[in-house]
Amino acid sequence: MSQDRAVPQDSESLQARDLEAHKIAEGREAELRTESYDSLVASYLDRTVRNEIVGANGFVFDIEVEAFWETPGEPGTLVVHVIAG
Repeated sequence: MSQDRAVPQDSESLQARDLEAHKIAEGREAELRTESYDSLVASYLDRTVRNEIVGANGFVFDIEVEAFWETPGEPGTLVVHVIAG
């Protein structure tokens, strides 16, 4: 579902886009915190899950979620990484 991407043309628009990307990433992180450890492992471990979200300002953001073990190859602490850009 790729949409035409609005491209910010000035520093104020760039700042607004960056702020919205940060808010979207924080929201996704909050959603992920409600998932169980087993669900996070099953859904995100060693792969990247991508989605597109249209922000309130009309910009389209790519959201990427991936998870990996803090110590590679040693199950224990799971690190979940969210990028909105």
